[in-house]
This record gives sequence, structure tokens and C-alpha cells, in this order.
Amino acid sequence: MLTPRRARFVAEYMRDLNAAQAALRAGYAPKSARNYGKHLLHQPAVAREIARRMDAEERRSAIRADRVLDELIRVAFSDVRKYVTCENGRLALVKRDDLAPGDTAAVMAVSAGGAKSGARIRLHDKRRALRALARHVGLFEGRGFVDPAARRGVADALAAALLEAAASDERLALPAPERAQT
Repeated sequence: MLTPRRARFVAEYMRDLNAAQAALRAGYAPKSARNYGKHLLHQPAVAREIARRMDAEERRSAIRADRVLDELIRVAFSDVRKYVTCENGRLALVKRDDLAPGDTAAVMAVSAGGAKSGARIRLHDKRRALRALARHVGLFEGRGFVDPAARRGVADALAAALLEAAASDERLALPAPERAQT
């Protein structure tokens, strides 16, 4: 069981992981806050409570990170054919109710358009999402491309996911390579 002051230290420590600043904010004397902070980190009850809170924060962070990755995957592997149909030789937007809940994540904007132009749909940037995913799985380091042979397992998994997403049209899975200006 923690004393109220030690509980406050733990709460303050979780803000920035700075023991001296946490001790100051918890009410310890400024001259001895650094020593108290270090001492408190080694107290079993304080260390257990910090570990418990860090585990809980890690679980919450993992959920947030998973959500971000899910959204990136939806954008990166979106297919414009999900959003339009061909009716009487003209393109028309699919009704929102006909889309799966995750499909709308890739949509950036929809506009009604004019009499001549018709409705328009704009999807989020696939290339940017694919780059972010490639960085996440380790295909890029810094600004250069990492040789896939160095990361064969990750590269194979990403390639399989790209091919699965573009089973009917491989051109949709990968953006055209950028050409260097000479």
C-alpha cells in the first residue's frame, strides 16, 4: 500500500518518467528531490505500482497502435472499384449503406458535382499509406530502401498482403515507381 505522497509520486512519474521532477511535483523538498526520486524508484511498493501502470499503458498504446495500423491498411489497400458502379454507361457512386464499415475509412471526400461532371469521390493517398506501412514493417531505413533479402520474412509477408489485396488487378496494389529527374 502506498502512502498518499508516494501515490502522487507514482502518478507524477508516469507523466514524464523523470524521478526528480516527479518528486518535486509530489511535494518533496527541491534540494533532495533528486535523491528522493531515485530512492523511491527502488522501493518495492512504488516499483510494483509503476510496473502495473506501465503495463496498463502499454496495453492501451498497443490498442491505439493497432487501430492506426488498421486504418493505414484500409487506405493502402483500398480499391476505387468498391466505391463506384457503372450504370447505363456512366459511373455512379455506390450507396453508403452498401459499403462495409471499414471501407469508408479510405474516403477523403465526396462531392455532388455539377450537372455535367456528376458526383466525385476522393480517396486518401495510397502511396503515403503504403510508404508508412513499408517503414513500419522495416522495408525502409532512413531515406534509403533496405534490400528485401535482408528482411526476407517481412518482405515476403508484405508482398503476399499486396498480392492478396490486388488479386484481380495487380496494378492496384503497388503505386508506379517514382522516376528520378535527370
